Amino acid sequence: MMEEEIVIILALLLVFTFFASAQRVEVKYFTSENCGPAREVDKVIKDINDTIGNEISLKVFNIANVSRDIKDKYKVYGVPTIVVNGRVVNEKYTEKNLMRIICSEMLVEPEVCK
Repeated sequence: MMEEEIVIILALLLVFTFFASAQRVEVKYFTSENCGPAREVDKVIKDINDTIGNEISLKVFNIANVSRDIKDKYKVYGVPTIVVNGRVVNEKYTEKNLMRIICSEMLVEPEVCK
């Protein structure tokens, strides 16, 4: 292989890596073991992660272990709270609603979103 071809291949790999990581939607889920509604949403979040886990970056936080700064940053005033790409979800936490919101944040929607 010529040196120029290697450089082109490396550049393409970098671009692919950038877009692959940019594609992932950031989902932050604030929950509590002692909250009945949060336990219900836990199931929804698990189902979504099982369905499109490769497309999202899911971070789950137990509210008891979250600092005031983080709560303020993400506007967490109660549980359950879901934040998608930095915005609090202000809709009912159904699988259908959350999938629609998450899929709308993707650069290229996977087949399951269509």
